[in-house]
Amino acid sequence: MARYLDVLERLLHEIASGTLAPAATVPSVRELARTEGIAPTTAARVLAELARRGVISGAARRRSAVAPDGPRRARRMLSGGRALRLAGSDDPLLDRLLAERVDVERAVGRGSFDGLSALWAGTADAATVHLRHRDGTYNTPFVRSVLAGREPHVIPLWRRQQGLLVAPGNPHAIEDVEALARHTVALRAPGTGTRVLLERLMRETGADAAVLRGAVHGSHLEVAMAIASGAADAGVATRAAASALALDFVPLAWEPFELALPGEALELAEPLIAAVRSHAPALSEQLGGYEMIS
Repeated sequence: MARYLDVLERLLHEIASGTLAPAATVPSVRELARTEGIAPTTAARVLAELARRGVISGAARRRSAVAPDGPRRARRMLSGGRALRLAGSDDPLLDRLLAERVDVERAVGRGSFDGLSALWAGTADAATVHLRHRDGTYNTPFVRSVLAGREPHVIPLWRRQQGLLVAPGNPHAIEDVEALARHTVALRAPGTGTRVLLERLMRETGADAAVLRGAVHGSHLEVAMAIASGAADAGVATRAAASALALDFVPLAWEPFELALPGEALELAEPLIAAVRSHAPALSEQLGGYEMIS
């Protein structure tokens, strides 16, 4: 059993690291048995397990090869099969990416504040954040404090545009955050980065955020639906949410949207990071209001 696990793990590492890339052929049973000094039955078990887990594939009478998503599946096997527990900020582009993935699960903790708290408590492996620190920088000061001693990392995902969402034609002529005091607003929860952004912008104009009135909504898309249905006159959300419901959009700010995680979660996060690099550019063009970070 020990040799079986050793050989299985070595092949998984080679596939996960790209040493054996997708479409690369893998050793046959005979070759694996000879090079590893194991019995053919043990070599056959190793290859059968890789095939069962979708890491390799092959047709009858042909050598097996690394499957197109073999590296991702190999990384998941090496991590014990556990999915990345992701908390933090809501984002339409992130939602689209996660809808296509099976190795990321939403942890308890929606919004930047809750996501960082989940990292602190260890109930999440990573969190998406977009918080402006009082020194004018984004995210890094918070992450360094929350993950002190745990090798904190901040990985840029993309930049996104936030603004005021209003009904088509902007019938209430809402052009700035000061005007929100006179209207029903679709609000995000306290502690979300979008709510923090709104309250900061109101303070900077001398407006009182305490007078805001309206229901609290759980996502950017829900804010857009509240406005599209007439339940609210305006709200702050991403341009992508406005486009999804054909609403008018008054730009307010561009902000970095980043992934915060400790060093021990980097391997678990690799599939998500790879998806951002491979799939997010095309999705961001479809949604609008994003700039990818090269």
